[in-house]
Amino acid sequence: MKHLLITVGLGASGGAESLAGAIAYSVKTHYPDVVHFVVTKKSDSTTLPLVEQMLEEQEVILEKRKIYLTNGEERSFQGVFPKIQDYIKKLRTEDAKAKITVDFTAGTKPMSAGMVLGGCVAGVDSFSYIMNEGEGDKPLRGGETVLSFGEAFAYQVEEMKKLFAFCFDRYDFSSAAEVLIKMGKIINTSSVQGFVEKWQDIVEFYFRWDLFNHPREDFKGIPGIPERNKAFLGKLTNPRFPQRDIYFLADLLNNAQRRIAEKKFDDAVARFYRAVELIAQIKLRAKGIETSNVNTENLPQELRDKYEPLHNDKGKIQLPLYKGYELLSDLGEELGKNFFDDHELRHLLEKRNNSILAHGFNPISEEDCLNLKNKILSMVALLHKNIGQVMEEGKFPDYQEVDNKLQ
Repeated sequence: MKHLLITVGLGASGGAESLAGAIAYSVKTHYPDVVHFVVTKKSDSTTLPLVEQMLEEQEVILEKRKIYLTNGEERSFQGVFPKIQDYIKKLRTEDAKAKITVDFTAGTKPMSAGMVLGGCVAGVDSFSYIMNEGEGDKPLRGGETVLSFGEAFAYQVEEMKKLFAFCFDRYDFSSAAEVLIKMGKIINTSSVQGFVEKWQDIVEFYFRWDLFNHPREDFKGIPGIPERNKAFLGKLTNPRFPQRDIYFLADLLNNAQRRIAEKKFDDAVARFYRAVELIAQIKLRAKGIETSNVNTENLPQELRDKYEPLHNDKGKIQLPLYKGYELLSDLGEELGKNFFDDHELRHLLEKRNNSILAHGFNPISEEDCLNLKNKILSMVALLHKNIGQVMEEGKFPDYQEVDNKLQ
């Protein structure tokens, strides 16, 4: 709903009738669903009845409410400001999507100052002032012009949106969520509240996904999410999808890419290490072999004697990364042979083992991280030639792409 808060003074210079005409003009121009007249005891009995009569004559039909200034509050900025601030906040609780305009033309200077600051602090969509086209810059009936001051917080809103986009584009979704919370609390305009409302679900969606807590059916109704991401998740979360393992691998690689963008190279390498392990698992699974519990009956006869002694105290054969690739090599798979021929790859994996997030104390350098990434992408190409296309499907959008879809 549209709301107009407007001060009603006495019109000492131009007379009550002239002022009433200007106020009626502003009301008719803005044509709100509800007009809230800020009145004193005197203006309520002199100017306001004239305003209401003029609106009635012009067949302007709307809901009318009054905000009373008592005990000389109209002469005290400290009296007007908190009353207007509290009134607007209460109005927001009644109608969260209210579009509120404050007109501060009439009344005393403390009234106008209190109206403006109260509107700024509580959050309104625009301010309005009635200008006279005649003499003396006084509002005279028949010579009025309404000046509207756009969205009251346009600069502040744009700066906070830039900060939000910065966080979103760098995958810092927790900080992006904090910016939204602050925007919602500090700038309580309808447009900002709408922005916050639309983006909150999107930020939560990608925040969960970034933690591998993959959204399922609940994501389908969220606007702004690219269709490629929805398609990717639909396949990833479908246990019957035949290439689901490839989508898990692509998701893991994309996650590592995001950590690189954040300059978190140890985090990225931890994911790349898991990707190397997963590549072997996927290749072996295609042959009916699970590295978590190898059934030797699925192995060629000549390999059973080698792997039977690997049963642990739980009666299972569980293959770590290197043993997985050894089995692939024993099976004559190119992936296994290449793994042991690539000394640089194994050297980079050893650096991961010595990193602070594994078993050592050394941080991973950007160079080593990027070299390992390139090695792994070459390995994945042997597993699935279109892995780049799958990764693109699961790539997170930037702020602009989502914003364009929301328009």
